[in-house]
Amino acid sequence: MENIKINRNDLVQIMYDGGVFAGKTKFMQVLDNVCITTKGNRIRIESSDSNNYIRSYGFCETTADMSFCVNANGFASYIGLLNDEDITMNYDSEKNQLIIKHANGEIKLPTTNASEFPAMRPMKEANKIELSGEVLSEWLTTAGNFAMKGAIGSVLEGIYIYANQEFVGVCGGERSQIFTARIPNTNNIPDFGIVLPKESASIMARMCATSDKVTLMQDENALYIRTDNTIVCSLLLNLKYPNVSFLFNQNGKCHVTIEKSTLLQAIKRIESQTVKDNESIHLHCTGTSLELNYDVIAEYSKHLSESIPCDGDAFDDVIVNLKHLRKVIGNYGGDKVMFNHDNSERSPFIFENKRDDSLELFLLAVMVNQH
Repeated sequence: MENIKINRNDLVQIMYDGGVFAGKTKFMQVLDNVCITTKGNRIRIESSDSNNYIRSYGFCETTADMSFCVNANGFASYIGLLNDEDITMNYDSEKNQLIIKHANGEIKLPTTNASEFPAMRPMKEANKIELSGEVLSEWLTTAGNFAMKGAIGSVLEGIYIYANQEFVGVCGGERSQIFTARIPNTNNIPDFGIVLPKESASIMARMCATSDKVTLMQDENALYIRTDNTIVCSLLLNLKYPNVSFLFNQNGKCHVTIEKSTLLQAIKRIESQTVKDNESIHLHCTGTSLELNYDVIAEYSKHLSESIPCDGDAFDDVIVNLKHLRKVIGNYGGDKVMFNHDNSERSPFIFENKRDDSLELFLLAVMVNQH
């Protein structure tokens, strides 16, 4: 009988990352498991939902190299309740059992052969990019917040990652609200554009958040992201994303700067009084104050107004969706919100956030009030 010795907290962290896709599909019972492999002083835990695959690595002490599968839910539930201590896991290949021993007891869990677990698809590298883990994590998270929900088969349900001669960037959004961000393409990365499923992007964002640098490797069908301790693979959506390069060429004539917290509080106060089927708000800027007005006549007879100090150019009365405006402001990264508008029909509000050498834009569709 072979054994693995490892600190409980280290094991929980590896399982937290490596088991993230286990039990996410009902089509293959084997994918309810995680596959645990040891080699030398390294331990690897991996899981899959058939479209996505992840491997997480850590250190341990072992008596031999081994590989087996165990139910992810039962395994995670038990080790999650142990104290911070060194534990021993004995693997009995003849009885197909994993025996987890700790200071106060033990548990025996059934195992299955690792050969039954699907292998991660081999990578045929086409493009390779190195980025800040923190930046990519924030980009993927924010783009996912704006990507279309519940429209299966729509390209706007995915996250667009691209490179051209000048920039590397991401984009996520729907028809009324869009987030896009970019950094200079200083490493001469060849042109490419891929569409990543939103669910995969959220997992990858979590993996990248704690890493200084991450490596993206892309072939024709999949995207791989490598951090210090994990490799995530996701199949791509075979859909063409709309051209987003023009978004960075938007240049409104009216520029306004305003305190984010003050604006967000005003939006929430008005939103608390909105009625069903009427979520439009009127915005008007004098140059020194931004006026927010919400009117519902008919049976409700409601009128709310807010006036917030600002610095910038005046623009005429426009109408925006209140929930969309709150979403954009809530995802905006700075303390002061900077936006511009052309003061013309169908010109969006463009919220601009510059961070070091990167540029983030939020676009919000508006209607010019014709009355």
